[in-house]
Amino acid sequence: MKLKILLMPFSVVLSLMLIIGYIYPSWFGEDVGSIKNIKSEIKKESDELSAVKMKKSNIDKLSQSLRNNPELESLINKYYPTYRNDEDVVNNINNIAFTEGVFLTDMSIDYKKIESSDNPNLVMAIPLQVDSVVDTADSSTGGVVAPNVDENGNSLEDLAKSRIKFIEADLEMNGSYEQIKRFLSALNKAGLLNNIQSFKLYKKENPSVTNNGEEKPLDFLTADVIVGFGYLISSNKQIDSLLRADLFSKNSFNFYDADSKKSILIGNYKRSEVGEVGISNPFLKEGAVQ
Repeated sequence: MKLKILLMPFSVVLSLMLIIGYIYPSWFGEDVGSIKNIKSEIKKESDELSAVKMKKSNIDKLSQSLRNNPELESLINKYYPTYRNDEDVVNNINNIAFTEGVFLTDMSIDYKKIESSDNPNLVMAIPLQVDSVVDTADSSTGGVVAPNVDENGNSLEDLAKSRIKFIEADLEMNGSYEQIKRFLSALNKAGLLNNIQSFKLYKKENPSVTNNGEEKPLDFLTADVIVGFGYLISSNKQIDSLLRADLFSKNSFNFYDADSKKSILIGNYKRSEVGEVGISNPFLKEGAVQ
């Protein structure tokens, strides 16, 4: 009887030792294989899967939103294209010049991109939508991490800027003050994203006589203008990284701004159609002798 009484506390102590030494760590310990951590990992993966499903649903709704607004989608794609179209740039500059009575004496084209040190809002009037850099403490390492970098540590802001490219047109033109002013104003209605980057207006020497010996008007001026026409290179990032974009947290596009500026998107220019033999000389009026 006494032996049974002695064995009872020993059994209790042994059970407690087993619970503390084996059962508790396997259920509630911090080991990778503990049931607590396994449940936490399952919840994490489940939440991520739910987020992916939600974003997939949003992508379908965004696609439907585009299908419901085909006209605006087409106008936006023409205004801010994902390709470089030199023909449209040259022809629209030329068409506007003829319409406003400005004589283009020189045009040169250069291809540029917005560098990481540039302000895209100043270069091409494009507000760059990237989350601001906010350093946050990493409790696991005690260091500091920046949330707006990709998996390779590249700045998302720099990556976004590197995709923004533009055709830089360097123009020299002659005309009256009013003609040049109307030309510059008309560029904003060309239906192509553009931004005047520099402008210089002056009178050349001997302004009263042309090369043909004809008398020039008193308000005959020369203008040097640099204007950029923007386009955006499509992203080549993997789908899993694109899924983290803020865009896919929404389920519809807001077309209000595009709709309110529809007159700018439509433009007053004629699209270029390049045939097998190319286009006619855009610097000569129709019927002019070369």
